[in-house]
Amino acid sequence: MSCRVLIVEDNGPFRQALVAALRARFPTVTIVEAADLADGKRSVCQCSPDLVLLDIGLPDGNGLDLAKYLQEECPSATVVVCTSYDLAEYREGARRHGAKHFLNKADLDWDAVGDLVAAEMARAEDAGAGVPAN
Repeated sequence: MSCRVLIVEDNGPFRQALVAALRARFPTVTIVEAADLADGKRSVCQCSPDLVLLDIGLPDGNGLDLAKYLQEECPSATVVVCTSYDLAEYREGARRHGAKHFLNKADLDWDAVGDLVAAEMARAEDAGAGVPAN
């Protein structure tokens, strides 16, 4: 089973850097890109992602609204907030809206992002094999 990653990020160069890093390490992962909230919602419906890398500040709304939407429409997806807004209230809001991880773009550990994808790939494989997820 292939892992599906949705990247919702309005900063084109940063989004492309994420895509390039993930494709280099995980050539079989399906990566879907969205630049705003509306496109992110459409993409959730179309690809049923396993992992969502989500920015908070989007041009047409707050990324946390998409995290809440994901809880309702795709509850098995792992949400990772990846933002420049490294504030306690955003961390708390992300957690309340179902995000499992919160990453600060300013000091992003690219290996940690890769490790999250690797863990999600293993979870997807276990689910496909009928093995209960942890």
